[in-house]
Amino acid sequence: MSSSTVIESISSKSTFYLKRIQVLSMRFPEWWIWLFSAAIWILLLINPLVTTEKDNHSGNLILCTATDSTPIETGSAFLKEADLSTRIFTAVSDGLPAWGIMIAAMMFPLLNEPIRHVAFSVRQKDRDKSILYFLFGYTIVWILSGVLFLLIPIVLDLIIVDQSSFLKGLIGSFGFLLAALSVWFPNRLEIMTKYNQTMPIRIQSPYLQTDSISYGLKMGIACMRMCWIPMIALMLAHHNLILMLVVTIILLYERYRLPHISKLPGYAWGIIAFVLFGIETWSRFF
Repeated sequence: MSSSTVIESISSKSTFYLKRIQVLSMRFPEWWIWLFSAAIWILLLINPLVTTEKDNHSGNLILCTATDSTPIETGSAFLKEADLSTRIFTAVSDGLPAWGIMIAAMMFPLLNEPIRHVAFSVRQKDRDKSILYFLFGYTIVWILSGVLFLLIPIVLDLIIVDQSSFLKGLIGSFGFLLAALSVWFPNRLEIMTKYNQTMPIRIQSPYLQTDSISYGLKMGIACMRMCWIPMIALMLAHHNLILMLVVTIILLYERYRLPHISKLPGYAWGIIAFVLFGIETWSRFF
């Protein structure tokens, strides 16, 4: 076989595979969102500790290592001594970037169907742009929610002045217990159904931008209503990477593999609550 024949064969195969990739990317427009989330997970595995440091003390810790037995949190000594406004500002400014990272890693993979709806509603050349506008609206909801969620540890500090590490562990396990009970809430099916909502996306500017952002806001609210309890529980449990990964797997399995009436996620959240309670009890008394 001559060299020109070999080159032609390689070129033909390369063209075939490139076309296949192009077809798949058109069929699954969410592919690059998954790559983005996967890249974040890889970075977290490489550098799992996300903190902010000011004046030689650590601020709010949103992500901590799986082996960290004494995670730093909003209720640190510095924040306890500061006035309330300073504590709130520090908690939000230090915690919000890490909260955004967590949302991109955990929540974006749940958006296959909404992203496809946006992508298939507009012209092909506008797909990526409309998806970005959608994600912008979606992220706004979670960022605003994060501002409120990051204040929860401060509120708990005000209500329970002297919090031992054991009590904080119990608070984390209680969050997952509440997540388990929420699966049996009467409005659960309605909340799950809202996650499948769609809306028309007009293809002309500026309506394409406003409709995509508006749909992102709607889906952000729907997703937040479904996932806010596990996410708060994860934050209160000082979510190490193993726990964060387990929660992500449960959310993905619930979203794509289970019918809305399934109670399996409730049992999963209950097991996590039991395990966290067991770990804290063991470390406290043994």
